[in-house]
Amino acid sequence: MAAEVGGRPHATPDQRLVELRAHRRPIDRERLRVLAFGANQWERHGLWQAFASHSDFHLSEYGDGRAESIGADEDGGERRASHRRGFLQKLDELERERPVDVVFIYASGEHLDDELFDALAERRIWTVIMALDDKHQFTRPLGKNGVPHQLRAALRCDLYWTTWRLAAAVVGARGGAAWVAPEAADPSFHRFIQTHRDIDILFVGAAYGRRRELVEYLRARGLSVSAFGRGWPDGFVDFEKTIELYNRARIVLGVGDVGHMAGVKHLKGRDFEVPMTGALYLTSFNAELTEHFVVGQEILCYGSFEECAELAIEALASPGRAEEVRLAGKARALRDHTWQRRVGQLLDLLASA
Repeated sequence: MAAEVGGRPHATPDQRLVELRAHRRPIDRERLRVLAFGANQWERHGLWQAFASHSDFHLSEYGDGRAESIGADEDGGERRASHRRGFLQKLDELERERPVDVVFIYASGEHLDDELFDALAERRIWTVIMALDDKHQFTRPLGKNGVPHQLRAALRCDLYWTTWRLAAAVVGARGGAAWVAPEAADPSFHRFIQTHRDIDILFVGAAYGRRRELVEYLRARGLSVSAFGRGWPDGFVDFEKTIELYNRARIVLGVGDVGHMAGVKHLKGRDFEVPMTGALYLTSFNAELTEHFVVGQEILCYGSFEECAELAIEALASPGRAEEVRLAGKARALRDHTWQRRVGQLLDLLASA
């Protein structure tokens, strides 16, 4: 029986997808055709390859591979319309050969208009939005009606893939369908390299907020922390260099905060990428992480700067124990957290509707 949330039935993803089945194309996993709307940046390191292994896959990139944020005082309607026109043109080209079954979208709701979802529904195409790090997007930017663009888009697509459990409750309470599943990684890219671990503690990421504060705190405690990324003296490093650094590090440091929402935690791609390389991962505690790793055995988590320093000191002083955690985290990532597995789960969910 559906639970009542806010006075409306709270349907499960399976229930909602079954309701849509009569209005969408049947999915044949042997002949599946997928068109994605998104960028080709980090996604080219596993996500798109996973789709290609499961389907006849095509990518429609928006703009120059990135979509600039729409300002708070900017309507953005023309930009959304431009994205729609370009994407539907690509769809038309593909469908001259044979139909597309699934449209997969990795883009913020601020870049998607309702007319896009109307057009795809008319063609009986399944639509999926993948949302990563989406907590802040449920607060802004807002449309003219005061509804966040991300929520509007989440309610228009057939399935909203989120890494945040509360987002699923919010979407479900309003009649949408949400699937909760974390990020993943690809062992052919996020790979182990046999090399000497000559970096005590490594952080890779832009320098701002609590990230900078944590690195400075650890250094003040006498710990050696190498930091790379925009805003640090050593600067930005590319993907290949990042993988090399992970493999050279005794500890890779994570910070799970969400953008401008300090103190709010979210699952991150590096939560799965770092362990897959065989590195020892030390990140801020997030209850959702415990659903995917055994904290203390496969990864390490801190609740304060002080605890982070204590765990780092202990790990550096106990290389045998650190090696056990590294190997266990890598085994768990390879078993449960590959993009190949995650995309397969998504497509199985649609096919079983």
